[in-house]
Amino acid sequence: MFETLNDRGLRTNQADLVENYSFQQSDNRLTEAQQKWTRMRSLLEALEEEDITVTFLRQAMIAIRGHLRESDVYEAVQKKAKGQQSSIQFLMSLETLASSYMAIFNPENEKWNSCPDSIRRGIQTLNLLNIRSMRPLMLAVASQFNEKEAAEAFRMFISWGVRLIIASSTSRGSVEEPLAGAAKLCVCWHYQRCAITEEKGGGHNPGGRGV
Repeated sequence: MFETLNDRGLRTNQADLVENYSFQQSDNRLTEAQQKWTRMRSLLEALEEEDITVTFLRQAMIAIRGHLRESDVYEAVQKKAKGQQSSIQFLMSLETLASSYMAIFNPENEKWNSCPDSIRRGIQTLNLLNIRSMRPLMLAVASQFNEKEAAEAFRMFISWGVRLIIASSTSRGSVEEPLAGAAKLCVCWHYQRCAITEEKGGGHNPGGRGV
């Protein structure tokens, strides 16, 4: 029944379905799951954007698994987070990603305090360009790259953004899918780099930000 109507008697959206599913999977760690979801929502609500949780979930899942439609978010989460431990880890990732998501909208966010000014300028310019299809890629970089890598990436994104606007190609379709694929590659590359570092006995990767 919940997958049709939420507790307000309104038709559920993808965020409602993901929330309910995650809580069901968390089993006896329900309170912990609820706390992580609440912290994620609290961060996102500061953006004051309509349906921001749905938008964030889609863009976060794009960064994690590649391009998908908004209507496919719930199904993708079901495949990603099965069982108590997997569900809790997924919610932890969402909470961390939400913090990075906030940072890509605000050049004065504390995440950038120790970063070069070029990152703040890059964030400001990218927000002016407002290319929504680039957000998953920006999120992947903000959450995974170190300061030097992020500065170079944002500089490159500005160049891409200007070219896309000139070509009038900022909408969905031929642009969105390649950008989504690039976001997934950024995340996968980070985890591979961490795995190699650990195999060499270096522990966690000090250069990456991590999720």
